[in-house]
Amino acid sequence: MEQPDREASLQHSADHLSSSDPDVVANALAKIRTELRTSSEEGARVIKAYLRHSPGFTDLLDLWDSHHLNNSHKVCVPLLCLVADMLRQPQEIDLATDSYVHLQLDGLARNILQRRMRSVYSHLTSGIRVRQNCALSLCASIATRSKQLTWELYRNFDFTLPILTKLARPPRTGTGHRRIAGGRRRSAQVHWADLDPLILSTREVYIEFVLAFFAARDNTLVCPVLARKVLLGNVLRFLACDSPYVITRVLRFMRNTVLSSDSNVPSRLQAALFGREVLEQLASISGLVICQCDSGEAKNARKTDVMIASDLAHDILKRVCTDPSHGICPEVTSRSLDRKSKHGKQDVNEKMNIAFKQSNHDSRDDSIQAKRADYIVSLGKKCSALVQFFRKLRPLEKCRHAELIMIACKMHPQVAAAYLPYAAYPIDPRPSMLWFIGATMMGSIVSTASKATTQQMIIKYAESIGSKEGFYALKTLLPASLNKAVLTKGLQHSSRLVRHVSMWLTLHLLRYISSHIDQLKEAVQALKERELLASVGLVTRARQAAKSILPDPQVLLALHTRHNYGLFGDMGDDKMHSWLKTQESNMEKESRDDEHDIEMRIPAVIGEC
Repeated sequence: MEQPDREASLQHSADHLSSSDPDVVANALAKIRTELRTSSEEGARVIKAYLRHSPGFTDLLDLWDSHHLNNSHKVCVPLLCLVADMLRQPQEIDLATDSYVHLQLDGLARNILQRRMRSVYSHLTSGIRVRQNCALSLCASIATRSKQLTWELYRNFDFTLPILTKLARPPRTGTGHRRIAGGRRRSAQVHWADLDPLILSTREVYIEFVLAFFAARDNTLVCPVLARKVLLGNVLRFLACDSPYVITRVLRFMRNTVLSSDSNVPSRLQAALFGREVLEQLASISGLVICQCDSGEAKNARKTDVMIASDLAHDILKRVCTDPSHGICPEVTSRSLDRKSKHGKQDVNEKMNIAFKQSNHDSRDDSIQAKRADYIVSLGKKCSALVQFFRKLRPLEKCRHAELIMIACKMHPQVAAAYLPYAAYPIDPRPSMLWFIGATMMGSIVSTASKATTQQMIIKYAESIGSKEGFYALKTLLPASLNKAVLTKGLQHSSRLVRHVSMWLTLHLLRYISSHIDQLKEAVQALKERELLASVGLVTRARQAAKSILPDPQVLLALHTRHNYGLFGDMGDDKMHSWLKTQESNMEKESRDDEHDIEMRIPAVIGEC
């Protein structure tokens, strides 16, 4: 359309804004908005042409005041959409025309913030989707204009409105996975600003409203906005229900702003944002798969969008679950315990004495589950929160869930020790992929748990002992599936691979139990002399408890004889005994080689699941 024709059309539509008929006014507003959206490159000239007819946007403000009560839907909805589109125009300060237009737009935004926020709240609380979307879109367009207007909106907006929590909820139709894997979704190439709030869901416009506070890139405003749980907190709570485009946009903001060291977001604030529900949402996104019923270009496009969102979620989870600076995972225990080394023996004395004094009053039938819960809580809130989160994951079904658990446990042995009692993987020996993954993960977690800080484990071990038997302690720290019958069955299996992995798992379990018995010895030695006689049999009873978990030595000897029968099948007893003693010195090296062999197989096997 030529410039004179465009101005004539705008003038004709502007003349109808003074009509008393609401339908005529609504049609005129829709025509002006259509003209503005179809000529985005010359948006400033379109607005300037309108300002010639109505300086200071007086016609629009008069319409707002006159139709707010009686025609809030018919007139005010297109009016708010038009104002939002005007305020969303990009600023080009090198042109005098644009400078004049944007000064007028800034004045319009301040007029709304100072005098018309009550009417905006009435739209938000109306319960009508289009009215709520228009109000949210208007506030978002104000926030994206400049840092000053963002601060003014933050100061003037009422974040205590109960309706905000409802606006952040996803639509009732469809589940998260259904919307991501298939269904009617827009392409990632469509820009957010070009989308019409009249056709979007309320949650999508609400996410735009929340992210608009960070569009100005004002680091002084990041922490105050993040501290409002009603904003980003509600966005993250239902993130898995959004489309891949929205998920990617939110997760990129989280990675580049919240988790970035440049933003200086405190670790306590980051930990508050990444609560249990949010971590579960990220885990659900990281394990997404593509619906196999789709095919062609639609499937390829969705696959790309879903994989980008999945990669971002997995990267964020690895950061928050391994880096203590984000406030989710515990600090490295060796550093903090070195500072307390002067008082370590005194603390052990006191806690062990209390444990043994109370042992006479404890029941032998104490619940193992209760002891596990107390043990996890005693390791700290951060460790307990991570363990509760890991229990929600599905490592045998989702390869990225398995990778996350393995990385977090390897970097934080105390987390591995706390998670081990709940690692209820099916390790009943069978030549299957699921068994191999479960057994290798179990062995790696047991191996890492045995490396937990000695001084800390002594204290926690003392707190977890409730009876004189010394039996429940080992049952508390190990999963129920890891027992003598399972290990014996695996060592006697017909498959050589099953026997090999079972032997590797038994080796790590033996090291783990040996480590805890050594810690128990240190704890007993730290007791006062008058308590030493009462606890002298504790180590012996712990060793007897270990015998009920580990395979019998005859099983291991039969396995060793089976694999080396060709070497000494015709030997006598004396020669066989001499040969076995010679091999004892090499068993440690062989076990390390087997351990390396298994650990090298884990990533490849998990990648095939």
